[in-house]
Amino acid sequence: MGQLQGKDINIYVRESGTTGTFLKLVCETSSGIDIATNTTTTVTKCASYTSTSEPTVTLNVDGVVESSPTGSEISFEQLLSYIVNGTLVDVKYESPTSSGTDFYVAGTAYLTALSLTAPAEGLASFTGTITITGTVDITA
Repeated sequence: MGQLQGKDINIYVRESGTTGTFLKLVCETSSGIDIATNTTTTVTKCASYTSTSEPTVTLNVDGVVESSPTGSEISFEQLLSYIVNGTLVDVKYESPTSSGTDFYVAGTAYLTALSLTAPAEGLASFTGTITITGTVDITA
């Protein structure tokens, strides 16, 4: 059994509706995923029935703003364009290292939050939230 290393799990984004290459979010310092469903219970005179909603999937990312990303990376400026223009994106959150340690979540999403911190000393950093809409794919 292999352990999943956090450094191997990355977020990749491309504009939805294109067949372009997925670009890695540049200079992530940390990332995470929140998956939740709502449950509803209906009590009748016969029995109780419980149902769940479609999952809500949110990716959270923190990173350092890189002014010269490589061609395989997506810049802060591009993320800013996505949120300002309400651009639908395809997103993958994955660790394709080896069998048994694979991790994969993908879907169509919107960038729903983006902030920039520029301290007097140190590097500019960003925090972002990506919310998947519709079907969530977990089979790489």
